[in-house]
Amino acid sequence: MILAIDCASSTASVALGGGDEDVVRWHAASERGWSESLLDRVAELLAEAGRAPGDLRQIVAVRGPGSFTGVRIGLSIALGLHQSLGSRAGTVSTHDALEQWSRDQVADLPDGSLTAVDALRGGWFVRRIPSSPRDPVAASAVAVDERGADAEHLYRGSDSDRGVDDGQGIVRVTQDDPLLREAPLVVGFGVSSLALKAELVEPSALAPAVVRLAAAASAPVTVDQPHTLSRPLYLQDPELRRSGAAPAPRRR
Repeated sequence: MILAIDCASSTASVALGGGDEDVVRWHAASERGWSESLLDRVAELLAEAGRAPGDLRQIVAVRGPGSFTGVRIGLSIALGLHQSLGSRAGTVSTHDALEQWSRDQVADLPDGSLTAVDALRGGWFVRRIPSSPRDPVAASAVAVDERGADAEHLYRGSDSDRGVDDGQGIVRVTQDDPLLREAPLVVGFGVSSLALKAELVEPSALAPAVVRLAAAASAPVTVDQPHTLSRPLYLQDPELRRSGAAPAPRRR
């Protein structure tokens, strides 16, 4: 059985499936604090499916970008299960999960469609959806910045504590960027707030899509790389502010 965990998205979810089977069970919630009870949700999921923890042959977690706290919780739970059970384990990016969800749910994806993750501060992390599923080997050779010098370089294979990874093809843009303005379709949580001519699609829970992705031949190589569980994909530093404190006045 494959256990998928997504706490990076605004709708956290866990799903259980296996091999060529469809996803058999899944839970999702958008209320605050749901991810903190993640272990209980996993236990409920296994009980509903009549399975034991030892039946988990693979554990896959979404490593970001997304909620800083959620990403850490999801990866920590997945790492703990991997270490205690000895199951295969690894990760996918939020964009990998969104892309699989799009292929499952959206008929005839137009060329130039994008997956998008809210980067806050007026920005969005976006990635093009290719016409066919990505080659898991060739993907590692994809340039990080698919748009050349016009886009901000986010990461390039560094081993820093920001959990950067190579070959994702993700760029950070604003709503006014041509990449977003000219896209025919954009898939992601919160994209309905964007003033774009594109078709804007808000996905449902991503964990079921992660199960299908992990079982597919086109799965990213990271789904079987346990070390990625300790390398969250943040892509930017957190915006830190004391609780209830107003921003410090700027000096003139």
